Amino acid sequence: MQKFADFASVRMSETVCHRGVVSAVDGKHISVRIVQAAACGGCAAGRLCNAADGKERRVDVVCENAETYSAGDEVMVVGSVRNGLKAVVWAYVFPLVLLVGSVLSLQSLSVSEPLCALAGLAFTGVYYMVLFALRERFGRKFTFSIQHIKG
Repeated sequence: MQKFADFASVRMSETVCHRGVVSAVDGKHISVRIVQAAACGGCAAGRLCNAADGKERRVDVVCENAETYSAGDEVMVVGSVRNGLKAVVWAYVFPLVLLVGSVLSLQSLSVSEPLCALAGLAFTGVYYMVLFALRERFGRKFTFSIQHIKG
């Protein structure tokens, strides 16, 4: 079986790799089920990584040569750490800043605390709705690549 180190064309510090199994191929879209690796238990980032919590994940990969993959193929899904950090900023940092900023701004205008809290939650909810509406655009920015694992 091909070792993880064989994917040395991409530096470890710049990518995150996970083994997975192709569950479906539809045109240029490949659906991959991420299989938790045994190495996750010893990983220093295991407590922070969603892949280490034991749940099965599904990743959609857009691939020009999708016809070379079929259901059941074992693959390596490769994602950019930079894209992962951008996703964290969009999903957690910006909404937190929006929530805290809106509450503090409204409090400085002498708005009641319950109304400030509700408005902050409403602004954050609208933010997430806008993100959801723009999911296709974000899907083009946050991409994964896929590689066959030779057995």
